[in-house]
Amino acid sequence: MSRAYAMALLLTLGCSAANATEHCSYSSYRWNVTTRQAVDHQRIEKPRSALTRAEYDAATGCSVCEQDQTELRLPGLVPFKVCKQLASRYRQLLLSLQKAGAPVRDVVGYRVGMTRGPTDAAGNRTGFSNHAFGIALDINTDHNGLYDRCERFGPHCRLLKGGPWNPRHPASLTAASLIVQTFKQNGFRWGGEIAGQQKDFMHFSPSGY
Repeated sequence: MSRAYAMALLLTLGCSAANATEHCSYSSYRWNVTTRQAVDHQRIEKPRSALTRAEYDAATGCSVCEQDQTELRLPGLVPFKVCKQLASRYRQLLLSLQKAGAPVRDVVGYRVGMTRGPTDAAGNRTGFSNHAFGIALDINTDHNGLYDRCERFGPHCRLLKGGPWNPRHPASLTAASLIVQTFKQNGFRWGGEIAGQQKDFMHFSPSGY
């Protein structure tokens, strides 16, 4: 390989890497609270310099961009993506829980959608969820539902997503669960303890939302 060709190749590879870093792509939707359906599905492609403040998580610096995510592959679980900044912490926590025999049956991480915040005139949410930044995990979704009308859990709570929560089932998460205790001891909050009308028993993130 000639020196000139090698230099040209290095320059090409360097430009490709820079372009990948400077570019942002992701697929998103809005959640309509009236129809309880995902609407306005979009594929976004734009330079990173065009990202808005809403497309970043202020606390972690993670963004909605696919380029900021990495895939985790853990024994017995379908691979999932999380923000690169939190990937090592999440990997270590989940591996330690598996080693301890905790019932980690499925995990969902990065997925972009506007499912939080105020609604627009059409009833569509206008804010990104923490999953959109790759900083939230859902664990054992078939046994840990997301409920609304649920300031305190009871028969009046309405199941929106996931499976019914049953604190007597080994895969349902409670404050006493090893999974919940481990995440809380390592600086994460559990959606089963968030304030307000929702209880998200499958959910973990730095804020709990």
